[in-house]
Amino acid sequence: MIRQLTNKEQLDNLIKLEENNFGQERWNRQMLLSMFANPCNDIYGVFLGEILIGYACLNVSIDFCNIDNIVVDKPYVCRGYGSQLLELLIKKARDYNTQAIFLEVNTQNLNALKLYGKYGFEVISTRKNFYSKPLFDSKDAYVMVKKL
Repeated sequence: MIRQLTNKEQLDNLIKLEENNFGQERWNRQMLLSMFANPCNDIYGVFLGEILIGYACLNVSIDFCNIDNIVVDKPYVCRGYGSQLLELLIKKARDYNTQAIFLEVNTQNLNALKLYGKYGFEVISTRKNFYSKPLFDSKDAYVMVKKL
């Protein structure tokens, strides 16, 4: 089940997801609090029962959206939960009548690249040294876009 997260209700669980899946590149408590404080952010969690196993943040601008973060906990990767989150973000971006969705992803994050490609995201540029302490061998990020 996916539901919108509000009022920092799952903050401790979000911190655990970040630690477990992004290592030193994780968002810290303050970054997550800022995410909730931003009125332009829509934050969604995917749950198995009452257990939060993933989340995504969509930042909405006037004519485009940016996926600020999307993560599914390692034991649940490649089981369709990332697709469910991404489909919801695409639907929400369309509901906002935006023209495109942007995101950044590590150039060597093959699972994420495969997922984004499946949904029509295309690489438009590379940001060199985007990550300071990456999980992958590359510090570079692709900027990807999906036109709506």
